[in-house]
Amino acid sequence: MNDGKKVSGYAVVSAEEIIEANPLPGHTSAQLAEITALTRALEISEGKRVNIYTDSKYAFMTVHAHGALYKERGLLTSSGQQIKYAAEIAALLEAVWKPSAVSIMHCRGHQKGHDEIPKGNRRADQAAKAAAKPLLTIDQAQILLCKQEPQSLMPNYEFYMNWRKFEPKGEFIEILLHKWQDDYELLELNHDYIQWLFPTQFQGRNFYSTPLTSQETRLMINTSEVQQRLRRAYKMMLKFFGVKLMGEYGEEDTEVIEVERAENFVSRFENLTTNPHNNLRITRILLSLGELGAEEYQAPLVRFFLKEILIRNKLPRMKKSAMNFFIPAVRDSQHRQDLLFFAWRYYFPKEEFVWGNRGELARYKVKPVVAAFLPAPLSEWTPVYSEKAKKWLSEEQGGYGEDGWFQLENGQIVLPATLAPEIVRTLHASTHGGREMMEQQLEPHFYVPGLSVICKVIAQQCVTCTKNNPRTGPSQPPGKQPIGLSPMASLQIDFTVLPPCKGYKYLLVMVCTLTGWVEAFPTRTEKVVKSLMKEIIPRYGLPLEIGSDNGPAFIQNCLQQLARLLGITWKLHTAYRPQSSGKVQRMNHTLKTLMSKLCQETSLGCLDVPPIVLLHIRCRPTPQLKLSPYELMFGRPTPLINGLRGDLRALGKIKLNDQVVLLGKTMQKLNTWVGDNIPHFLYPPLHKYCPGDSVWVKEWKNDPLGPKWRGPYFVLLSTPTAVKVAEVVP
Repeated sequence: MNDGKKVSGYAVVSAEEIIEANPLPGHTSAQLAEITALTRALEISEGKRVNIYTDSKYAFMTVHAHGALYKERGLLTSSGQQIKYAAEIAALLEAVWKPSAVSIMHCRGHQKGHDEIPKGNRRADQAAKAAAKPLLTIDQAQILLCKQEPQSLMPNYEFYMNWRKFEPKGEFIEILLHKWQDDYELLELNHDYIQWLFPTQFQGRNFYSTPLTSQETRLMINTSEVQQRLRRAYKMMLKFFGVKLMGEYGEEDTEVIEVERAENFVSRFENLTTNPHNNLRITRILLSLGELGAEEYQAPLVRFFLKEILIRNKLPRMKKSAMNFFIPAVRDSQHRQDLLFFAWRYYFPKEEFVWGNRGELARYKVKPVVAAFLPAPLSEWTPVYSEKAKKWLSEEQGGYGEDGWFQLENGQIVLPATLAPEIVRTLHASTHGGREMMEQQLEPHFYVPGLSVICKVIAQQCVTCTKNNPRTGPSQPPGKQPIGLSPMASLQIDFTVLPPCKGYKYLLVMVCTLTGWVEAFPTRTEKVVKSLMKEIIPRYGLPLEIGSDNGPAFIQNCLQQLARLLGITWKLHTAYRPQSSGKVQRMNHTLKTLMSKLCQETSLGCLDVPPIVLLHIRCRPTPQLKLSPYELMFGRPTPLINGLRGDLRALGKIKLNDQVVLLGKTMQKLNTWVGDNIPHFLYPPLHKYCPGDSVWVKEWKNDPLGPKWRGPYFVLLSTPTAVKVAEVVP
């Protein structure tokens, strides 16, 4: 106490000298002062080996025991409220990592004796007391005498209303938001503005700033001018971090909350890596957004940084801050759990994930369920080609796109060797396909050196696949089954049993014998008529024939009479011979295997995963035709693999060339067939070139020093006597 007023201070001392001693605001508690002192001692010792003694049991236990509990609980109490001094404790736990080696020890306070530890403790107490009530200079006394008017009770609100400057030596908020917008050096080096721009209920390092009061919070939430400036401040700091709001149309567009990389993200991410104290700024921004009524901005920003850290392998020094502080700062419990599940799903290695119960996370139902199992679009990654790869690419025909990816002349995108395993791993995590299936999905879109080996290794390393895939023996001789003449004209159907869930016990599976297109409907009983009349026929029309086994559900009189009335031929397969229904029996096995994998990874119900499983099965290429049921059904590539956004004309030209080449090959096969069935020519074909080949064309100009051949040119069409190349026009 000093003249009846409470004063506070802290000190950091060594055996020989006082290293640092500063006053604290008068309302600072003893526990907060001890935490501040320990934090400063750790920060001062950055990169050094140090022993630190403290007489505060509170600070000592926070570092050694309670900190782990606080992190696991998200800095929340059992009632869901934030713990006391959450921001300061977060700063302390972050500062522990700054010394190269540190030992924090507890010593008893107020001890007598001449040993170094009691003497150092007494010296620290004396220095802290002296710092709490320093002697005033004449200038300081005059300043205090001039400040006789009562201080404002709402400085944060007044600052946001542009009525006062931030302190010390600050600016009005309008000047700050306008002039500091692109001055990244000033935003980096000045540490006083952030506590005013994003106030919270906790005292920051700037002692001139004050914590938010409940009255200020209510006013700032309900004042439109404050909310507009808060959004502008948020956008300014996003740009400083290399981030921007996604697809925003203007200042009045307040509906946009999702974020993406800004154009300057490369240099700004380097700054974030070099200056990790910005992690504390991001934490403060998240906390302030939650307290000032802008909770909707929290989760998208945290998810963005988690993607950068866990998927794109950027910002490695932000990983601990994101897990320890960014996620707990999100106020909405559902969003917080979704983010924790997202982090757990992409965290590697998973055995080191300590921010939640892994069993509970495995059973957690994230929303929406479909998005979590679709492979991330290629724009989620940043291509980095090695010097050797760049040299090879310079010799290939193609070019770099706007996003930095190199695209070959045939439309394939070249994946860097360092990035290919991560992309293949993400694809496998969404489909759980084997080596051949992943190869067939990737080869039409991407050029990957060593793709077969990468797919094989990643498929073998998948724990979920190892648990669920059956042991395969020698392959049986292939049989032969009749197929339909058009899509959905010939079907095979069967029931498979599901675990009881909400009254549903069975899954009715229907497979098109021509395309392999599959439909599956959960049912409460083994009845076919309802699904046939309400699902299959309205979507695809009347099938010509349906095949099934001799189960009671398929031989009942009602179903057979309906088939006769509709003119559908119902084929009952040979009893006790499942090979007769081979297509649908195999599909039952595939469906249940994939459903098991997804249910085990997410603990979703058996009624939630069939749409996801059906999507992946329909997009899988078949081993024989190398085409997916989706392609056979709709005649276009599957939408599961998202490539880059490119020039529509360039992409259309590539697809048109592919179609013309395939048309030319078909014409050549027809010519061969016709030639085999008519009298032979008296002379052999004049050339051997096929559509898709590259040829050189004779240069007929008589130029002694000129080239003799032009090209190479791309063959579009061919006949026995001539070829049509793309680059030569009549």
